[in-house]
Amino acid sequence: MEFSATIIITAYNNESTINCAIESAMTQYDCNAEIIVIDDCSTDNTSDILAQHNNITVIRNCSNIGPYQSRLIGLNKATSEYVTFLDGDDWLNKDAISLSLTAANEQKADIVQMTIKRRFSRFDLPLKYSSQYNANNAFNAVLFNERLFPVGCCGKLYRTQLLKNIKFPDIDLRWGEDRIFNIVVFATNSNIAIAKNAVYNYRWGGNGTKATTNRIEDYTQTTLYKLNWASENNYSHYRQHILNEYIDISSYWVRQVLNTSVYTTKDIITALKKNFSILELDESICDDIYINNAHSTRRYISKLAQFTTKILS
Repeated sequence: MEFSATIIITAYNNESTINCAIESAMTQYDCNAEIIVIDDCSTDNTSDILAQHNNITVIRNCSNIGPYQSRLIGLNKATSEYVTFLDGDDWLNKDAISLSLTAANEQKADIVQMTIKRRFSRFDLPLKYSSQYNANNAFNAVLFNERLFPVGCCGKLYRTQLLKNIKFPDIDLRWGEDRIFNIVVFATNSNIAIAKNAVYNYRWGGNGTKATTNRIEDYTQTTLYKLNWASENNYSHYRQHILNEYIDISSYWVRQVLNTSVYTTKDIITALKKNFSILELDESICDDIYINNAHSTRRYISKLAQFTTKILS
């Protein structure tokens, strides 16, 4: 059977959301989709739920290897001309793939960017740049400025052969791994189309949004890879831009962990200094990052409470 597109779903302990992800893939309008689910050695009921579905291919990893390697396993099995990635706690609008395929065909594109909507439990928000996507910004975004263009693997339609022709680096990261994936993809200078009406729904509060000390450690390794890649590929002039973005991401991480109430001030500053030293950054600014974000987080929580009350009233 010839498929219009392959939807690769990566799942790890998604028992409460995996059905939604699969149903959104199976009910795509005007699209005969090949659905491949990679169960990354889930320890909850995800595997049992997957066994109840017909007409999908399920691959269960023997150990937990993370989304990056799981996506590559799924890519190796894909048989259609185009492929897209879907996390096990997210979902696609019913016409997301057909609209993306139309954009790819009309614009002769190898990559299509969908609009990404952040879905909260009781309201949703589009990413702030969703109406301002510019494909010319894609490479710069993934290398040193994530505000310019979405850098994740999900919410994109890729030409399968483009990805299969790339030798992806062998890494073991659980956060920031999609930046490395797309650095080597966008470096091919492939044509990128925008399908603004094709919507990928990103569930805020899922596995991908949990703040831990491992997250900052993974992003440090991602940044090291970016720096080495830039040096090896004549982009050394972007070094300071890459480090500036790292500091910005570190500030964002501090705001996230402050919201969890899991880590003490000492935990946060120790983690920051440890990772700053790896990148040979000035550790003395870590205290300032913490203090500034502690203040901004309190203001943010207050504003969010007011905003949520207004939305729900």
